[in-house]
Amino acid sequence: MVKCPLNGKGCRHCSQEHLVTVERILVKTGKTECREVRIPLGERCNNDGRHFVRELKECPADIALGVPLVPYVVSELDWMKGRN
Repeated sequence: MVKCPLNGKGCRHCSQEHLVTVERILVKTGKTECREVRIPLGERCNNDGRHFVRELKECPADIALGVPLVPYVVSELDWMKGRN
């Protein structure tokens, strides 16, 4: 688990993102080699899915847990399906 900078504890929704590119480099022997270059982009919030953690003001997981649950109401269609 990556430590989330927003709440300071391990979060399963937070991940380290990297940009991976392959570069061709000319070596002293005259041959070219392919090397993988990893550029760190920072922490990404996978719960939000659109933003990096540095762009968020508060944790979306904490916001979602604070919203009260809506009770299930049976619709007429579901009620009729249950009768058969």
